[in-house]
Amino acid sequence: MSFDRYFTFNDKNTDLNSPTQDDLTYLRNCLCTLASCVPRIANHIHIPAHEPCIVSKDKLHQIFHKYKGRMTQDEYHELQSALASLYHISSEFDANHPDEQWQLIGKLCQCLCYFIAQNDCIRIKSTSQFLRVRSDPVLQYYSVWMVSIELLKAGSLKLMLARMKNFEQNEVSRYGRREKKMYRVLLLILQSCDKQKLTKGRNKNAKERGRDKRPRKSIKNEVLPCDYDADIDTVRLTETLRWQYDSNDESFEEEASDERPIKRAIYVDQTQLSTLEKNSSSLAVKRIKAAWHHANLNELMTDTNLRVLPIEFADKVCNQLLGVFQAGGHYQGAAAWLLLVICTGRLFAELIADLTPHKKTHGLIDRKSPRFNAIVTVSPQDSNALTQKFDMLQNSGNTLSLPLPKTIHRHIISQYKHINKADMQAQISELIDVLKIECDLPIITENRLKNLLHKALINQTTGLLQASVITGRNNKKMASSFYCSLPKQQILDNYLSAIKQISPALHQSLFIQTLDADEMHQSIGSYHVVTPQATSKIMQALRENAMQLKQRYDNDHSITNFIAYFNAYTAWLWQLSLLLTSVRPVIGSPGALSQFNFDAGLLRVSDKEQRSLGNARMVPLCPFLITQIKQYVAFLRHVKQSIGLRSSELNDAIEQILTGDQALFNIIDDHLELKEISPSAMQSIGIKDWTMPDNWARHFVRSYLSSQLQVPETLMLAIYGHELDGQELLRPSSSLGLGLMSQAAKAFETMAKQLQLQGMVAYGN
Repeated sequence: MSFDRYFTFNDKNTDLNSPTQDDLTYLRNCLCTLASCVPRIANHIHIPAHEPCIVSKDKLHQIFHKYKGRMTQDEYHELQSALASLYHISSEFDANHPDEQWQLIGKLCQCLCYFIAQNDCIRIKSTSQFLRVRSDPVLQYYSVWMVSIELLKAGSLKLMLARMKNFEQNEVSRYGRREKKMYRVLLLILQSCDKQKLTKGRNKNAKERGRDKRPRKSIKNEVLPCDYDADIDTVRLTETLRWQYDSNDESFEEEASDERPIKRAIYVDQTQLSTLEKNSSSLAVKRIKAAWHHANLNELMTDTNLRVLPIEFADKVCNQLLGVFQAGGHYQGAAAWLLLVICTGRLFAELIADLTPHKKTHGLIDRKSPRFNAIVTVSPQDSNALTQKFDMLQNSGNTLSLPLPKTIHRHIISQYKHINKADMQAQISELIDVLKIECDLPIITENRLKNLLHKALINQTTGLLQASVITGRNNKKMASSFYCSLPKQQILDNYLSAIKQISPALHQSLFIQTLDADEMHQSIGSYHVVTPQATSKIMQALRENAMQLKQRYDNDHSITNFIAYFNAYTAWLWQLSLLLTSVRPVIGSPGALSQFNFDAGLLRVSDKEQRSLGNARMVPLCPFLITQIKQYVAFLRHVKQSIGLRSSELNDAIEQILTGDQALFNIIDDHLELKEISPSAMQSIGIKDWTMPDNWARHFVRSYLSSQLQVPETLMLAIYGHELDGQELLRPSSSLGLGLMSQAAKAFETMAKQLQLQGMVAYGN
């Protein structure tokens, strides 16, 4: 245990005058006794169990002499010698009625108990030095100790911090530089204890102390990047901890332990760059690499992720929580909530908010049975297919119930209406502090317990999608979840495997019910995903409409028949290209003819809001689609020769299409003028029964390729443009090769055959 480690006899430095194990045990009991003589200044501070002892100044004096010459050897000796040095306090210690000096010592001892539980060596040393040096009346600056007694008379850590900050702003200026530094140390002790986290200080070894003698320049905080246009899935980049020197005084900026910057990040001070430098390609690559590294560190590289508790220790923590829950007592409710946090991947505040009686929306936790819902966030766009053609839909809904431990669920449901949220949150914090000591894991936090399921699911599926759907993490920000179609049986199996990986004992307590025969073959996900049979009928109807208008034009070469045939043929081929490339259905997509490389089988697409080819990505082209587009190009050349003579504007417009200066797919109005095709043009060109949502093909392809053809998730993200900017194919930070793109092209070709898609001859017989 981390607490006892600071009071364990070390025989490496033993001699006749060394403190014995009995001395160390006595110092441990003295620390706990002094910390218990005043009310706890914060709920998250845990005072370990100890044997009652009498704090004897004579015995402390005897032990203190054994530390001469070794007081500052390490944090262990710093702590032990500081406790032994309390013999020089003028008054005697009365556990029932401690005076003001002993009350201050008791509060500092509580801070020491917290820092020991956190294994914060830096704060243990600074607190021990303050306690040993400042409380000695024969040493210089004893006045700092007396002022500290007045400043820390408050009963809570919050009030003490408020008084210290007010003192630093209004009164500390009248003291000398050394005294200012001492008060600053005391303020940092209180701030570090208040943060409930591992704080970072500065550990000066011999080599660093040697470097401190050289003059230093102040270092500015730099943020990467200031104007980076990242994908919606990117994690926010954090600021860096920097030391600043002002008039030889040290100060530091605090930083959360789970928001530490990556070690090899590239930091760019935007204020020092010229306009030309900001837009340079080399700097853009640096931004991309740094953002890619950071996002992977926080999401996919879970073994080195500071936000996640190592999976190897998860079983130990869960067994401890199960033991506390089964034993009953004061922390039973807190243990039940923490186990529910692990099983659902949600914090206590999220769970209790979901269970509030006045909540009218679809709940996460089922109040009647031990289950919770995995919810897929559907696209916010309206779907006519959803409201009018239920038989066309592939997915049965967007939720799936997953099992929870029955006894824990029963306990939670029986008490959630009557608990005080603040009190329960305080109990959870206290229980976590106990777990830190019992499991010897100072990094345990509620957030890290919540992230256990997310990490285990990533290990199970090697992707973020199912982990996000089950835990709800980034679910509303992941664009890929809007298009997904996930089999129910697969989600259930992965969830059960993840819980078993976290804790076999917790897995055994789950209330598992197998899916019905019908549910085993059902999926959840987007409401825009239609069935393969419906997709085949849609494409067949568009083709038959174009063939009928072609036959009418062959019989009567009027301008009206030509316009109807041209627009119907373009509409069919446009929908076919959207289906076989999964490009967004924006105006002018998938692009101009110059963006197609038929030899390599690649299409350069830029279909996001920033329509710039500089940010384009590569999409594979299957042989079937290449054949149809080549026939369409031949059809345009035929139109230029036959119809272009009647209109010079039409002739020039088709020439621009063939040279790649205009989008490939266009429609013709009654004045023989071309304009880029758009989703709204589907009904205006004669297809009156068209009621499909604009991006129906994109939703269907995402479901079909992942579920039917098992295309890897990483490849799907690259094809759909859901990767970070710069990670797509042939971009600076991409890990994809042309071989993977050819694999995707084969998948599109297989899908075209399975859907029985047919081409058409543009002109002639």
